[in-house]
Amino acid sequence: MLLKEPYTKQIKGKIRELRISEHTAEVRVLYFTFTNKKFILLHGFIKKNGKTPVREIDVAVKRMNDFIECSGGKDEK
Repeated sequence: MLLKEPYTKQIKGKIRELRISEHTAEVRVLYFTFTNKKFILLHGFIKKNGKTPVREIDVAVKRMNDFIECSGGKDEK
């Protein structure tokens, strides 16, 4: 079961954003679910403005693809 907004938000494809609000910063962790059993944390950063920066998403996409490839190319169906 996935958390819903305001705790998480879908960012791109299977990548979701975990939202952590601190009084001094907005912390974000990009993740995806793998084989419906595991949450794979891909990238964390401090969000400084409204939209998630494309470079942060690109890092997460690359890491997700690398993880899936290293796992034999198998993911949830």
